[in-house]
Amino acid sequence: MEKALADKVASCSEAVNPKRIPSQRIRIPMADRKKIHREIENLFNTGMFAYGHNVKLFEQKFAKFCGRKYGIAMGSCTQALEVAFRAIFGDRRIKVALPANTYMASANAIINAGHTVQLVDVDDDMMMSLDGLKNVIDGVGAVMLVHIGGNIAARSMEIRQLCDARGIPLIEDAAHAHGSTHPIRSNIKAGMVGHVSAFSFYPTKIMTVGGEGGMLLCDEDFIKKFARAYRHHGRLNPKKGEDPQIYAHVQAGSNYCMDEIRAIIGMAQLKRLPEFIKNRCHIASIYHSKFQSTDNSGSNYYKFITMDKIKVKSPDITLSGPVYRVPLHLHPYMFEGPGKYPKAEEVCFKHNCLPVYNDMTAEEARFVMDNIEVL
Repeated sequence: MEKALADKVASCSEAVNPKRIPSQRIRIPMADRKKIHREIENLFNTGMFAYGHNVKLFEQKFAKFCGRKYGIAMGSCTQALEVAFRAIFGDRRIKVALPANTYMASANAIINAGHTVQLVDVDDDMMMSLDGLKNVIDGVGAVMLVHIGGNIAARSMEIRQLCDARGIPLIEDAAHAHGSTHPIRSNIKAGMVGHVSAFSFYPTKIMTVGGEGGMLLCDEDFIKKFARAYRHHGRLNPKKGEDPQIYAHVQAGSNYCMDEIRAIIGMAQLKRLPEFIKNRCHIASIYHSKFQSTDNSGSNYYKFITMDKIKVKSPDITLSGPVYRVPLHLHPYMFEGPGKYPKAEEVCFKHNCLPVYNDMTAEEARFVMDNIEVL
């Protein structure tokens, strides 16, 4: 069964070599490539490379998959997060709580929208500490929750309840978490935890649009309307039946749009996403027999994160890059000095990530198992 699944996912022209395990492997199944090529050929025939039906369809399908009402495709997850803050807060300036060990893009989305960052320490699973958040909650106007490595923390719903009780928005950075579910409440998917959420489709993510790309998800009409205008220089498109040449720029904005080719690739990847996750979960089950992991039952295994001290014995194995090796407060741009967020420093410096790909085979996983020693 495991071989059939891997073959189905990995039916590409390049053969899998179990003796060469790179840090990352990004492949699109051959059947999907052919379909994508046909769809792109249609674009060449029509010339509709932007602002066409493929982006709209991708938005609808991804929002439905994640259990949200609206999807607004963007050029990146960073842009989607920034626009979420602009839509919710307008010209107001607030402080936003953010875990100390996330990527700089999360912080930049806050800063680019005109706000300031309040870092919060994390727990052993690398995600925001509830106690740490409680210590700063009185001074913030919003919270950004980050699902690290494809895991949704069980306490995420407690964080949502805390935000609801304080009347402040919870913004969900789900860049890693396509298809992940809450470990206890399995009916809650990534994208449903926050008041608004954002995903990344960068090539290394579990699903991609073939380049940069992101999606903002929400249920509120005013956020949808603002975001769709903002991504197109503040342009409000004519309603159905109105003169298509008459449109108005009604607000500030920028060019944060996704093009049709990326949407076509994204739809093909979304269709495969359950297969990708199933295969990654199988690979993780093999790793679990030897390695300790920070994962939980709802993970999509974007990363297989271990705190084990390990030694790679084969030159044919390259570990997957760490989630983030340096916490935000130790980067020059946001430097606050060492020791202020000790758990973030500990988990960043300590963890490693084992290779896992959408098309990884059990044979490859066992090769990794046999050639990495737990010290």
